[in-house]
Amino acid sequence: MIKQTFEFVFFTPSNEIDFCGHTTLGSTWILVSEYGWGEKETIRLETIIGIISLEIADENLMMTQVKPKVKDIELNLDTVSTLMGLSVEDIDRSIQSS
Repeated sequence: MIKQTFEFVFFTPSNEIDFCGHTTLGSTWILVSEYGWGEKETIRLETIIGIISLEIADENLMMTQVKPKVKDIELNLDTVSTLMGLSVEDIDRSIQSS
């Protein structure tokens, strides 16, 4: 099994971002299909959020992502509903944290 590690960075037009899954898969697919990396079994990419492993099997890629970090936030339902073009009653409150 051949393992490679590369550093990937992701940018928007204005700044660097932590991670972008679609870009990761697309870039890896180019490495596999256009640069002959299809014989490798695993490619490991170092990103700001940690090491991302991509398994290569035939013409498929499987990406194992690191567990996301989440935090509780306070949302004003009036503001959220206005921004989304909804009424406050349209928002399902069963998903709110207690």
